[in-house]
Amino acid sequence: YYCEELLKAILAVDHENHFVVFSHQRLSLDFPGANGNLSFTDSIHFPVRALYVQALLPKVLDSVQPDLCHYTNFLAPVNEHRPYVVTIHDMGMEVLPHAHPLLKRLYTRRLVPRVARNARLIITNSEYSKWEVVRHLGIPEERICVTPLAASPEFRPVTSKHENPYFLFVGN
Repeated sequence: YYCEELLKAILAVDHENHFVVFSHQRLSLDFPGANGNLSFTDSIHFPVRALYVQALLPKVLDSVQPDLCHYTNFLAPVNEHRPYVVTIHDMGMEVLPHAHPLLKRLYTRRLVPRVARNARLIITNSEYSKWEVVRHLGIPEERICVTPLAASPEFRPVTSKHENPYFLFVGN
């Protein structure tokens, strides 16, 4: 949802640049705001995202030659030489390691710090997450931009008819 809503917002305001979406899965998304400035490179179905990012994506990027890449979920090719921005939503694997599979923790232990160090900019969702990135990865705070997530218009305040309204959050 993060990627989809972000792309919708970018396409609504930027009709000059061309955007390419890279995915390890086939996508069936419709972006009515696209003005001929959006394309998808999802022809390769690869079941494991981490392997796709490291093994196949660099070759795809070499053929497309993007000016800037945005990696939206903490992973980037380990030997990425193009300028990129990375979104690190949280430091859950450091703070709550038992909530993440061992293989994922082992794979990302050295990769995430390297990706963060090499990024031109790190985007994170909150001030708390920013300080967790500073604390756990040693990234200077001026290289981290807090950008709260924007929800789809279908998520909006509603008036409650209940005397004791509640809020339910489901996440990691």
